[in-house]
Amino acid sequence: MSKVSFYLRNPNASFSTNIQLVCHFNGMRIKMSTGMSIKPSMWISNAMRARIHKTFKEAKDINEKLDKFEGAVNKIIYDLKDKNLFISTPNFKERIHREVSLNSYTKNGKSFWFYFDEFVAHQKLHFSASIYKDYNNSLRKHLTATEKIHDTTITFSSLKQSSDSLFHKFYNYLAYEALNKDNEPGLAINTIGKNVKCLKAFLHYCFERDICIPFPLKHMVVEQIDADKVYLTEEEIERLFDLKELEPKEKQVRDLFIIGCETGMRFANFINIHKDSYQTGNLVFHQVKSNGLKAKIITPLSDRHISIAESYKYVLPNPKMSCLEFNKILRSLCIQAGINDIILIQKVTKTQTSKVSYKKFELVSSHTARRSFCTNKFLNGMPVPAIMKFSGHKTERSFFKYLKLDAEITAAKFKEYF
Repeated sequence: MSKVSFYLRNPNASFSTNIQLVCHFNGMRIKMSTGMSIKPSMWISNAMRARIHKTFKEAKDINEKLDKFEGAVNKIIYDLKDKNLFISTPNFKERIHREVSLNSYTKNGKSFWFYFDEFVAHQKLHFSASIYKDYNNSLRKHLTATEKIHDTTITFSSLKQSSDSLFHKFYNYLAYEALNKDNEPGLAINTIGKNVKCLKAFLHYCFERDICIPFPLKHMVVEQIDADKVYLTEEEIERLFDLKELEPKEKQVRDLFIIGCETGMRFANFINIHKDSYQTGNLVFHQVKSNGLKAKIITPLSDRHISIAESYKYVLPNPKMSCLEFNKILRSLCIQAGINDIILIQKVTKTQTSKVSYKKFELVSSHTARRSFCTNKFLNGMPVPAIMKFSGHKTERSFFKYLKLDAEITAAKFKEYF
């Protein structure tokens, strides 16, 4: 590890003089001010630290700050050597300032990433797997990429609003550089908004626990647009229901998906239905929500639901498969059922808005069951408060996000009001 030295700018002065930092790395000589001053008489040259004396109360703070400077330099050098990177002298100095700023901005000197790991572990313990992945996979990946591109280290203070805020660099990376699912630069607006929302959730976690000094987050705007999703009509669900000569796995996926369409259950619920959940013509279960809470739901059995449940003697299958495998089989079933209408999806990024054509089966997933339940019950005239009781939605705002009403169907249903 390269040695870090501290010396006084004017060691023979009779007044306070600036403490300078010097280190050598990869042929560079980095020299910079520490921003602290001291009288030469209170400086120990050999130790390169302030003299501890009862008349000089600032000595302890100065020495602690010098330790932080030395630690910051050593950490940066280790990181550069480990990654075989080279940076300019100005960038090296900027990283030193950021590291030292981190130590003074967090209340116990631990890093942004230390608390990020702590937060992710908390999310894994208290919330669903999908919420955990939003932080541990997506947000972590994009924050790390931003660090690498800008050759910097994320700190709490670097995310504050300023002309060179690291948050703006992070946002621009998401909007213009990060590769989307089509392997093109620029994530969708909603994907960007989701990552910003996750970052703000982490910062609020830190603020509430007095981990770092709070700062305003008004510059972190969560942008969202209404995403195009599909639902299956009653007629399309019936086509799936009528499919014959299915393989055992195909039949299990078809039947569980249709039960989801009949109840509004989430994937995690409808693949784990127990026999004792069926009670006097109702299905009784506890809906696992994204925040980890469980709400008791009692749903009457529809004719299709009863038919499926009776075929298994009310011991429904519990397929040991991932959601990914479930969706793959489900889309194959939708092809067999002729669910192949052309759907135009609006694709919005920061650079462009375009329309992409899909066949409907390509957009169907396990969650389509829940959307289909909400939309079809609404179209059939069931009052919104009643649907929300079965779907578990707490607010009409969140409920109406699930309604996917085609323009033609909406016009026909509400024509009488014009």
